[in-house]
Amino acid sequence: MEMVYQYLTGPQFRHRIDVIVEKFTDTQSDLDRERKAMVRIWAKREEQLKSVIGFKRRSIWGPSGHRRPRTTGNRQSGFS
Repeated sequence: MEMVYQYLTGPQFRHRIDVIVEKFTDTQSDLDRERKAMVRIWAKREEQLKSVIGFKRRSIWGPSGHRRPRTTGNRQSGFS
């Protein structure tokens, strides 16, 4: 029992625990940094999609919200 106590209170065990804590802390920090980066990337993608959807909606419905008339050649066929 004395040997176990000596090991647990000695510098070798402390060093091993310090290494484990350091690796865990580094990994957690990396994960937090990656999470922030992905949230930023996803927010950018979401804004891009909203922009495309808004552009498509405006090009189909027009700024007034009414569907634009369909055109075939030079004549308009009315509202669809």
